[in-house]
Amino acid sequence: MIISKSFKYQLRLTQKQGSLCSQTAGSCRYVWNRGLDIKKELWEKKKESISRFDLDNLLTEWKKEHDWLYIPPSQSLQQVNKDLNQAFKNFFQGRGYPKFKKKGIHDSFRLPQGIILMNQLSYKLDLRGGRLILISPKNTSNKCRICGHIAKENRKTQEEFQCIRCGHNENADLNASINILAEGHSAIACGVETIVSTAKQELQIRKPETGISWRIPSL
Repeated sequence: MIISKSFKYQLRLTQKQGSLCSQTAGSCRYVWNRGLDIKKELWEKKKESISRFDLDNLLTEWKKEHDWLYIPPSQSLQQVNKDLNQAFKNFFQGRGYPKFKKKGIHDSFRLPQGIILMNQLSYKLDLRGGRLILISPKNTSNKCRICGHIAKENRKTQEEFQCIRCGHNENADLNASINILAEGHSAIACGVETIVSTAKQELQIRKPETGISWRIPSL
């Protein structure tokens, strides 16, 4: 017989970590309530609905209205839209109607697995005197590591890379990994940290001495 157990932990956060968690939970609550308001109005007036992908597109517009929506991981906000979409599917199957969320009432948010892994790697590297630097993958698979030429035509297949300018040919993953390594060396040499900040892999650069080069704290 297999016995499953669960454990509940109380986290002791620093003031900075607590502030970031509060901001993230508040942002998630805002996205849920605004999305619910839109879906509720559409259903009541037109018996229509919008998908989670439509909500994700609206989220991009909401970020333009409110800069603080850029603070949490974008994947956490997109997860809210996914959860809201599932809540409406449950409603159409005869379950309860989704409710608006109030501040302080079961505030919660979820971190994507990639960020959790990032924190684990960062923690282990810190213990060993290493440093984790995140590099945007933009163009790393299309850029020739020999001559630097960037073109989507360089990627002949999923496995093969051949530069249309200099003719360099090798395994595509090897070429991309060397480009990423070079970007990391460049970031260290310039004294900056490169942070992938959104699901679209937009790049933010912060000088460590000037303030916040934010990363999700190890919770």
